[in-house]
Amino acid sequence: MITGQNTNHLNTKDVKQKSEFKNLTAIKPNQVMLIDIYTGWSGPCNAIESHLRRMRNSFVEAPNCFALARACCDEIDELEPFKQ
Repeated sequence: MITGQNTNHLNTKDVKQKSEFKNLTAIKPNQVMLIDIYTGWSGPCNAIESHLRRMRNSFVEAPNCFALARACCDEIDELEPFKQ
């Protein structure tokens, strides 16, 4: 099971802590998980959110095939390299 706060009904997790990030795994075998590593102040990071939401919503009839997690690199030190 993915830890983190469930932000909607389609397997999107908001990862806020290092332990949550380290424990991210697919919920089921053969499930694809996309982890969006973002910063809240970045225009491109904010712009891609709607595209990721549309991609996730395209799996509405098969929600167990796709999971989306979002991790803010401002909050998790190990993700600092992704700020560049």
